[in-house]
Amino acid sequence: MKKWWKESALRQQENGMEAIEGLLVITLMLFVLFYIWAFGFLMYQNWAVQYVATDTASRIAQTYGYSSSDPITGYISHAARVSLSPYRYKDDEEEKIQDVNANRAEKYARYSLKKAGFAKEKGLDIEVTTVKDALAASHVEVKVTAQYEIPFGFAMKYFGQSPYREFTATGRAVCLDIQHYIYTNKSLDAMEDAIGAGVSSSVIKTAEKVISIIRSGFKALKK
Repeated sequence: MKKWWKESALRQQENGMEAIEGLLVITLMLFVLFYIWAFGFLMYQNWAVQYVATDTASRIAQTYGYSSSDPITGYISHAARVSLSPYRYKDDEEEKIQDVNANRAEKYARYSLKKAGFAKEKGLDIEVTTVKDALAASHVEVKVTAQYEIPFGFAMKYFGQSPYREFTATGRAVCLDIQHYIYTNKSLDAMEDAIGAGVSSSVIKTAEKVISIIRSGFKALKK
């Protein structure tokens, strides 16, 4: 009887140890599962920031000259096309277009990140810059810097990693304004006819430098 009681106690003790070991294994597997899940969210959020930066730059650049259009649909009405001023890129008017497009880009980027992201936003900064490349040629740069708290980030803490991440991405796209491009080419053709010979690339570069110096001088005087 005593021997049977000892065997029964040992059997119960072994069953208890097996249950504890199984519980530890399940707990560890859950932590690993949550870590993989959190890491997946991390990769997705990084992709979302990169996509939004590129998509925003592309949409704003495609309708850069039509700053009143909707960047989501890209629709430009006939009235908007007809009412465009051929002098919209002169000094103050150009600055207004840059400000309006920067505002459009920021609103669209915030809207897109809100729709595409799953993580909790901790901070968001959007910088929009228009860079001049040549006469009637420029491109838009959209830099998105976002901070997020990753879902199930508590699992990452147990692996020595922070649940907070900062992602930075920059999107670039060439501005499309067909009317401005046509007007510029017509002006160059008129210059060529007036000179009576072909306008070389060196002449165009010199003209660009002169125009840039004049604009810088006017801006300095206004300040």
